[in-house]
Amino acid sequence: MRGVRWQSKFCGIGCAAQFAAAEVAKKPLIEAKRAKKAANVESLKWWSDQHSLWLHKWIREERDAFKPCVSCGCSHSSEFHAGHYMNAGNHAELRYEEDNIHKQCSRCNTHLSGNLAMYRIELINRIGLERVEWLESHVGHRTVKRTIEWHRERVAMYKNRLRVK
Repeated sequence: MRGVRWQSKFCGIGCAAQFAAAEVAKKPLIEAKRAKKAANVESLKWWSDQHSLWLHKWIREERDAFKPCVSCGCSHSSEFHAGHYMNAGNHAELRYEEDNIHKQCSRCNTHLSGNLAMYRIELINRIGLERVEWLESHVGHRTVKRTIEWHRERVAMYKNRLRVK
């Protein structure tokens, strides 16, 4: 703002000096936030979240793009999710298993808690009874600890499958 004097913004020189001191004091906090954000890119949680994001995107937009909701069969939902047959929160060992995740309308996934009875019927049609029983029998199996490198490789794989650079 050219031509605007400090008197128009502050009640006096003391207030202006106090404001300037507060702004200078914020600089280390801003730098610390930037450093923390940069370090977070290398965290296991960040890579795990990226893995889920790209896996789900690939399922919705590529693998199941032309398929209807796995539970109710609708193909006209305003929003589709990547719904897990065996809940990812309770069954971490199956979180990244492609056969456990299918395109599902938001109504079935969110409001009907997965609509699992109908999900199972269609899942048998899509992947076969043997594979569905394999998913169901893996409940409670020991979760394998995944590394950042493992997640990084899978993120690259799903980006490649979606032809994203």
